Amino acid sequence: MFGMQVNPAMPGAGGMMNQSMQQPCKVPNTQRVPVSAQKPYGDTVSGISWTSSGAGFAVSCWDSTVRFHMVQPSAAPGVPAAVQAAEPSYNHQGPALSVTWSPDGTSIASGGADCTIKLWQPQYPQNPARDIGRHEKAVTHLSTCPELGLIVSGSLDGTIKFWDLRQSNATNTIPLGGACVALDICQNMVAAAGMGSKVVQINGTTTGYQNQRYDVLPSMAYMFDIRNPAQNARAKGNTPPKGMNCPIRSVGVMRDLKGCVWGALDARGTIEWTTGEESYSFRCHRVKQNNYNNQQNSFPLHAVTFNCKNTFATCGGDGQFFFWCQTGKAKLFPSTANQPGVKPVDTMHGNAITACSFSPDARNFVYAVGYDWLRGSMERKTSPDDGLYIKGVSDTETN
Repeated sequence: MFGMQVNPAMPGAGGMMNQSMQQPCKVPNTQRVPVSAQKPYGDTVSGISWTSSGAGFAVSCWDSTVRFHMVQPSAAPGVPAAVQAAEPSYNHQGPALSVTWSPDGTSIASGGADCTIKLWQPQYPQNPARDIGRHEKAVTHLSTCPELGLIVSGSLDGTIKFWDLRQSNATNTIPLGGACVALDICQNMVAAAGMGSKVVQINGTTTGYQNQRYDVLPSMAYMFDIRNPAQNARAKGNTPPKGMNCPIRSVGVMRDLKGCVWGALDARGTIEWTTGEESYSFRCHRVKQNNYNNQQNSFPLHAVTFNCKNTFATCGGDGQFFFWCQTGKAKLFPSTANQPGVKPVDTMHGNAITACSFSPDARNFVYAVGYDWLRGSMERKTSPDDGLYIKGVSDTETN
């Protein structure tokens, strides 16, 4: 996380990539095409957000820029949409860490390490972006609630704030008890997580480093109705979701509002229901080591995103993305193509997948490959795969 000290033995900390993970994909995927080849980004993409109409998507980047890509509709299911290359639309005074759209869908909103939330209208590109809000520390997450006309921001200052663009100040502020590390909204449901303050120790047997121990900060997780933030949906309050022993990295709210999916640094996802059903965890983004013990390297689950079909995608530090069934407890689509004689590791991207988003009709899936910054600038890795990609999605991959 931003500002978090991560032990090299910690699963998904970035210190366990084998050599094959640093090579570009060897197997071409005709459904996946690069977006940023003509006008590449200067650093890792931090956020992706589609317009409600599907006419384009906004992108925030660690190089401080925010861009808007126009999109032509897909010719057929499974065929990627044509995406227009884009110059930077505007800049933050530091890395741009998050992006969303205004409640009316006409403006891009972004948050950055400069502690500001900016608003920019693509239909008036000559006008500069304007500040609409601030936090005391970096704005790491943004999400929008069109139904109530609100933008919600999460920050390293340990709060989430609610913004009505008709007012100059935040309409509400909720403390998370720690830096905001995950945030998502669907209709009136908010899911957010703050970095915990109590240090615990866990034996790292699943990482292949059996004789080492590492310190982790258990996250504090919240689900609540945006219309009544004081009423937390989880009876246990701000304790970590059941089955999660590692810090939360990401979250996605189900489109039918039946719950959410939490993603952790130890390559584990947890589905938590609001319907009274028992929550459960699943493993993902793990890569087998080439040894006799069949051990696995674990990588952080950087992003969780749902689509209109109530299926969801996860993206990880292993350079892969997967599509999952919300209720069937099954993987619908692996990004590593099943081809004879090809090992899964050969089809992984050579760096982490840091952000992803489905188009409103779920026919296109945009994702970003780059260094995830979990180990700071001294450990920075680059790959020929770094950049932005769009994949055409067929009905069989999300149903």
